[in-house]
Amino acid sequence: MVNIDRVYQKVLVLANKEQRGYVTPQEFNLFADHAQMEILEQYFYDIKQFDRVPGNSTDFTDSITLIQEKLSALEEIKIDETVNAAGFSPLTSGGNNIYKLGTITGSLSNPSEYHHLEFEEVQYEEYKLMEKTSITKPHLNRPIYYKFNKGIQISPPGVTKIDYNFIKRPSKPNWNFVIVNDKPLYNANTSINFELHEAEESELIYKILKLAGINLKQQEVVQVGQALETAQNKQEKQ
Repeated sequence: MVNIDRVYQKVLVLANKEQRGYVTPQEFNLFADHAQMEILEQYFYDIKQFDRVPGNSTDFTDSITLIQEKLSALEEIKIDETVNAAGFSPLTSGGNNIYKLGTITGSLSNPSEYHHLEFEEVQYEEYKLMEKTSITKPHLNRPIYYKFNKGIQISPPGVTKIDYNFIKRPSKPNWNFVIVNDKPLYNANTSINFELHEAEESELIYKILKLAGINLKQQEVVQVGQALETAQNKQEKQ
């Protein structure tokens, strides 16, 4: 978790240097949410890119391990016992904050030799094609699921309970305040910190600084943020 006040104060120092402009709390909160989600989405893009690299590179393996460690701060594991007879589950135990669904496993309601199942994700179009022939039709040796806006559909049906993990959508960061002598004073009790790994503090500052520079129409601030972010990324990949 990254302290939101520490990030805001550092952004103010960098943005206000040489009187380039002031970032209001309202503006900062908007930039903060955008930066947090941008960093989160970049994790999945990077993992996908590393997986495409041929060979067994220790450097790439270490990079993926580092990303997975950062994602673990947002990982949750739930049990869902609301799977109906047709194989539908609304995943209500995860609430409305499921950002990326992970692995889904389950057990048959009448256990047999196939008592433990791990479901493979497919797209709905793939599922419809698989259903057309007995060779590709989902079965206990290859159970599948597809996602849609109301939950997931698993096939073949017969499972009443599933276990699943997911990366949750982080809460929107919020630097809240009270007015004292006509100035905003940080209120730690009502503020919401960033839910990213603490190692992302610098990245958050640089991304927010770039957004602030664009908003202030100060190219120098944008360039400072970009330069700092580039240096940070190079250091992480060494």
